[in-house]
Amino acid sequence: MATQKHARLINLYIALLYTNTYLSAESIKKTVDGYDETTSDEAFKRMFERDKADLRDMGIPIEVDKSMWDLTEGYKIRRRQAELAPITLTSEEAAAVNVASQLWGSRELSTAVQGAVLKLRASGVEISDDVPTIVSPLPARNTGSEQVIRLLKSAVESGQTVAFEHRTAGGTTVTTRTVDPWGLVSYDGRWYFVGHDHARNDVRTFRVSRMGDDVRTTGTAEVPIPADTDVRQIVRDAVMGETVGMARVWVAEGRGRDIRLIGTVTESRELAGRPGDVIDLELRGSDWLARLLAGLGPDAVVLEPESLRTEIIARLRGVAGASEAAGVTQ
Repeated sequence: MATQKHARLINLYIALLYTNTYLSAESIKKTVDGYDETTSDEAFKRMFERDKADLRDMGIPIEVDKSMWDLTEGYKIRRRQAELAPITLTSEEAAAVNVASQLWGSRELSTAVQGAVLKLRASGVEISDDVPTIVSPLPARNTGSEQVIRLLKSAVESGQTVAFEHRTAGGTTVTTRTVDPWGLVSYDGRWYFVGHDHARNDVRTFRVSRMGDDVRTTGTAEVPIPADTDVRQIVRDAVMGETVGMARVWVAEGRGRDIRLIGTVTESRELAGRPGDVIDLELRGSDWLARLLAGLGPDAVVLEPESLRTEIIARLRGVAGASEAAGVTQ
């Protein structure tokens, strides 16, 4: 079985991190699992160059030099440059990590979350198991099958048309869709697949979690992605809906990073003795903004429109009521 790319990258990282000298490309080809599967020196060179670039993109510095007793150019990673700084979290930040671990309950994420919490505890960060939270009743998001995500990513890279079963938002109707792939985007905690739908003869966006597991390629794409197409913008427009107006929101200083990214700060203003900013935002025909603002709790206050403020208050009361029913106290 061929070595997966992520496994080969880990093998390369370990080899370069723990070597006492500079490893030549020839030594790496012979000793690092995954490179011995290449069919030629040229194929190895291309693979090795891509892997080095990937590690550097991750922030891992790879040194290139020659050993005193070997004139061949080699590679290594200095541990002091690659290691992370000590983890220091306040009690509030540690509580937030624990809350996130409760929300990330999908099968694909649960193992990674548990490992992250264990590493924090091993580094000396104290994380309480009984941190109260009003967000516990919210369901974890279904991000989609890892196998399906891999298949779609491969189809995008190879330009292969894909066919799959897709269910509607209500889950009552399932249709078979045939789509020329344009892109796969992670947005707001979910994966979305974008492409040219054969039956609709138009671009469409599909949430991966609503796809069946039987995703298959059917041949070369008939309608490739047009030049200068912004796939992420297509997903953003599909998820957020059309603009139906404007909203004005007060956000506490140092809070609401996502709100600040998508809005425009119009003035600084204190509210109830707290410094903050007034931000203007596009109001779209879906509940995305209400969910985002409700998640900020007292750190965000809707100034207008009244309908958005009423919706958020109803959401917060509903979550608080569900927490009380579940026996969560503040």
